[in-house]
Amino acid sequence: AVVLILSILGILIYVLFFLLGKKFASWEA
Repeated sequence: AVVLILSILGILIYVLFFLLGKKFASWEA
């Protein structure tokens, strides 16, 4: 169960950083 929670948290964090990166890239452009 713990591994499942950690994997879900990891995916959520990865998606958040991906969206933030796209936002900052659009701002700089």
